[in-house]
Amino acid sequence: MSGIKQYYGKIKDGRVDVPVYTLTRATEAMQAIVINGRLDEPFWSELPGRLTELQTGEAVKYATEFKIGVHDNDLYLGILCRDEPGQPLNAMELPRNDFALWQGDVVEILLETPEHSYYQIAVNPVGSLADLDRGAGLAHGPRWDAQAEVAVHVDQESGYWSVEMRIPFTPSTQDPLHEVVGPPPTADKPWHFNLCRQRIRGQDAETEVSAFSPTGERGFHNILKFGVLK
Repeated sequence: MSGIKQYYGKIKDGRVDVPVYTLTRATEAMQAIVINGRLDEPFWSELPGRLTELQTGEAVKYATEFKIGVHDNDLYLGILCRDEPGQPLNAMELPRNDFALWQGDVVEILLETPEHSYYQIAVNPVGSLADLDRGAGLAHGPRWDAQAEVAVHVDQESGYWSVEMRIPFTPSTQDPLHEVVGPPPTADKPWHFNLCRQRIRGQDAETEVSAFSPTGERGFHNILKFGVLK
C-alpha cells in the first residue's frame, strides 16, 4: 500500500461521530449565482448548515448559517454571519495571506480531498483573504493560489455580514500551486471539511468561536474532526 493510502486509511479509521453535509448538485438556480457577497439569488433562500460552539457543540449567541453546492468543477459556498445590529465589525484591510487576519473577525473553510490534505481559505468582513496549502507546510503553503472568486457584503444596520465563494477544483495534479486538487465529492469518495468562524471583541470572554464540526479543543485544525462533504 502506498504511503498516501496508508495515511488516509489512518485518518478514516480515526474519524468517528463527525457530521455529514450533503451538498446540492447543479441546479438552474445555482447557475444564476453572481459572486457579490449578497446571497440574494434563489439558491441561497435556504441555508441548511449551522455552526456551533467550537469546543462544546452548544448553540452560540451569533449564529452562522451556510450552504454548499457543486456545479461542473466549482464548489459554491454561501455564509451568513449574524452580528450585533449597528455595531462595527472587527476587521481591517490586509495583504493576501497576512496572518494578522486572525486577529479579528474571520470565517474559513478547511478542505480535504481524496488527493490532498488539506487546504484553508479564510476571509474577513472587508474581503481580506488568506488561501493556504496546509499540506505543503507554512514555508510553502502561501505559494498556493486557490484561484477562488470571493466577495463579502456587510449590512451593519441589520447586524450581519455574508460571504460568497466559488472555489475551483481539478482532478489534475500537474499544477499543484493552483486550485484545489481532487475529483468531485461523491457518496463513495467524499471530501472532508470544516467551516469555522471567530468573532473577537475585547477580552477573551467576549470571543466567540464556532464550527460546523466541533473539534473539542481551542483550534480549528484537527483533521480527525473534519466533517464529511458528499
